[in-house]
Amino acid sequence: NFAHLVTKEPQTKEQFLVEYLKSVLGLDWILAELRKPPQDQHFIVKCLKGYNALIDKTQLERKPFSNDMLEIQPNGFLMELLLLARDLCILANCKFLEKEHLIRIKEKKFYQGVRYELTVATICLLLGLKLTKVNTSLLEGEKIVEFTAYHHETNTTLYVEAKSRHRDGVLHYESLEKSNNNKGEFKKLIRNMMLKRKSGQI
Repeated sequence: NFAHLVTKEPQTKEQFLVEYLKSVLGLDWILAELRKPPQDQHFIVKCLKGYNALIDKTQLERKPFSNDMLEIQPNGFLMELLLLARDLCILANCKFLEKEHLIRIKEKKFYQGVRYELTVATICLLLGLKLTKVNTSLLEGEKIVEFTAYHHETNTTLYVEAKSRHRDGVLHYESLEKSNNNKGEFKKLIRNMMLKRKSGQI
């Protein structure tokens, strides 16, 4: 698949999504990250830099799809930006995206977890499920699931707890103890998931 970029208005879908993501994150935050040493920058900002480098490379090669449009082969950085922006756009439109989500997205240590949580929520919405946020004020101090997803046709409520296995050196994660015990890590994730509350209160 290819992405198409235009050199003047109106924007293409891909350009709209990237600009939407920038507006949600905020220019001040992006500029603050860019002032950090490269190794300390947030993965999203690294993706934005990779996206800009791809555009520059394409423009230098000048492979016009039409008079005012460039056709590019998306790299991993651009794909991450497009998928993240799409998820945030869908969740915001469905009134599910909260300020707390954006705060966690901007924090490197929380990024992988919240990114996976929002991906799962988006998939549920695209499947036609109705999402309900958990009222954490009633359950202070308890382990709770991320949200519930209701399927109308089968009258089924799913209790959704998104877990993503952290891998050393991926998405800002650095483990204190190096381990190749994947089976043990998965068991720990499942065990922690089963501790989450799923009573009739949520």
